[in-house]
Amino acid sequence: MTRIHPIFGGVVEQGVLRHDNPSAFSRYLQTLKGRVDVIVKRRRPIRSDNQNRWWHGVILPLIAEETGNDPETVCLVFRTKFLPRRTIKWGKKHISVPLSTADLDKNEFGEFIEQVRAHSAQELGITIPDPQLTFTE
Repeated sequence: MTRIHPIFGGVVEQGVLRHDNPSAFSRYLQTLKGRVDVIVKRRRPIRSDNQNRWWHGVILPLIAEETGNDPETVCLVFRTKFLPRRTIKWGKKHISVPLSTADLDKNEFGEFIEQVRAHSAQELGITIPDPQLTFTE
């Protein structure tokens, strides 16, 4: 069974890690003993709330209405068409699935949306309005 581990944020300045919440980190360390794995990675900029609202509130419903599909199906089609795939273990087999849009950072999600807009215009004849016409940043 996979165990979920907490994620602690921080900032590295001049080679020193400064924890966002050092007391919570210390309390968690008290629950452990023996050998541990320590993973430090650069934080990726997550997609913005405006990008998320535009995707779920404008793009997906518009394409779903025009194509007669539900928004989840529309999202799956575009994920399958434009996003990289990853391999997951499924029972005794390994299968390839597209990444989730939730795995994308702000820049990657912006590029993905532009691919969706271009495809929608060229292949489906659907014009998706600019985000500035829908939401303000």
